[in-house]
This record gives sequence, C-alpha cells and structure tokens, in this order.
Amino acid sequence: MQAAPAARRAAVVACARARGVRCFGASAEPDIQVTHYKRSGAGPQRPPLFIMHGLLGSSSNFRSIAANDKLSGPADVFTIDLRNHGRSGHSRDASIAAMADDLLRVASERAGPTGEFDVLGHSLGGKVAMAAALRSPERVRRLVVADISPVPYDASSSSWQEVSAVVQAVARTRPQDLTHRSQGQQMLEDAGVDPAYRGFILQNLVPRKPSGFDWRCNVPVLLDHMAEFAGFPFDPVPSPLSPPQTVFIRGARSDYVSERLHGAAIERMFPGARIESIEGAGHFVHAEKPAEFIEAVARALE
Repeated sequence: MQAAPAARRAAVVACARARGVRCFGASAEPDIQVTHYKRSGAGPQRPPLFIMHGLLGSSSNFRSIAANDKLSGPADVFTIDLRNHGRSGHSRDASIAAMADDLLRVASERAGPTGEFDVLGHSLGGKVAMAAALRSPERVRRLVVADISPVPYDASSSSWQEVSAVVQAVARTRPQDLTHRSQGQQMLEDAGVDPAYRGFILQNLVPRKPSGFDWRCNVPVLLDHMAEFAGFPFDPVPSPLSPPQTVFIRGARSDYVSERLHGAAIERMFPGARIESIEGAGHFVHAEKPAEFIEAVARALE
C-alpha cells in the first residue's frame, strides 16, 4: 500500500487526535536523548559510533548491540532516540533532514565540531544516517546501513505496505482507555496490527497521568510524515572528499535492499559501497540474528 494520500492521512491524524492520542509540538531543536556505552578495551581507540533505531523504535532496541565488546571495546558507543521517539523531545518537524541535523548536532557535542565519527542506522535511522553522511562526508568515517536503501518506496514494496498499515492502525487506538498494560495486546489486535509487530509496538506504551496510557512516540506527527519516510529526497553534495566507507547489511528475507533494484542508487550515492546479506533474517536483522549482525558491523567498522 502506498503512503496514504494527504487527505486520507490528515483524516487519520485528526481521528488520532480526537481519540486522545497526544500530538506534541516543540521547538525546532527538541532535546535529543543519548545513552553512552563507554569504551571498555585498552587497545587503539576508534572514533565514536552513533546508533539510530527505526520507525516506532527507541534506543533500547540496540542496548545489547551497543554494549557488545566488539563494538564498545574499541570505541565509545552512543545510542540515540530520534526526535518524536523514545525519551527524546517531540516536534512537529519529523523530517529526515531535521533528524540528520539532530545527529550532526549530537555528534558535534560528543566528538567535537570537526571530529570524525562512525554511524549505524536501521530502517528510518538508516535513512537519517545516510542523509547526515551526504551532508557532512568529511565527518563520517564509516557508514553502516541496516536494511534500508537510499530510494523511495511505494506500493511495489510489500514491507513498506506492512509498515504503513501498522502506523495507521496504531493511530486508531485509544491507549488512554486502558486500565492495565496487559490490555495492550488486545487493543492492537482489535486495531488490526499484525501480530509480528505487537510486542515491538507495545514497548512504546507508557502510563498516563492520572490514568490510562499513552504512546511514547508521537504517533500523529509520525503518521503525517509517512510519505517523507517513504522517500529519500537527497543527492550527494559535490565534494572533493571521498564518501565514507559504506556497508549495507540486509536481511536476506527482506525486500528493502536489493542489489538488482537498488544497487544503482546505492552506487551513485555511496560509490564503492558493499552489500552484505544475513541469511534467515528479515527487516529486523539486528534482533533476528544479533550475533551475525554484530560480526557484520564490526567488520564494517574496521
């Protein structure tokens, strides 16, 4: 299913607001929450690694990945909650460009205004990582993109159809009516959320004062940006600098990264990039095959 047309998307957003799902507006630069996993090794130190999750996720999705000695041994690792997700602030601007600015701002704070850094992004976080690398190629040493391509997705992508349906279904829920967290599963089932996504989505369910629950992520604003998330309106910035060494890690059962369909765009954006497949994994490659994923990321950062 293609991203909802503007009129339909606006109607669903309005419905979400009417149901009491909160939609927060904030400053252009919301507070971005970062978790620091300090370097544990004694050998040569690599530049810091910044990790970004996907749509409706949070930094906690990468807790065990970031803490693994193969990544946090040689480098400080920072997991980021994207704006409108996790513990980060909410904003009406959920554009990929704005989130790329957030990453570059956080990197400047943690690595210095001119310091090099590495970045790993999954899904939406991968698009943010690619946008930041295209904007500041002199800053990004290594770019690792997990199961997403620098292309627009449409009705031809079954995976994008699923994600669009999930976000629209979540927007139709009424978490404020729940009296117990255990009721969340039934609420998502009633809304038509695919069973494969329910546990992941419920990580966003948080208590609401004085009663009921809320979605921690800013569902109406995210829904309103689905067409933006489906696209990738960026081009390489003319520069004498070489692009960062780039590796795309795909789940072999996912259609988000295809050498046949997306290889030309990947080569145009990130010349010399290579694609690695992890057998038996789908889109959530880091969760489905964590050991293989960590090995692939570690190789990419060498």
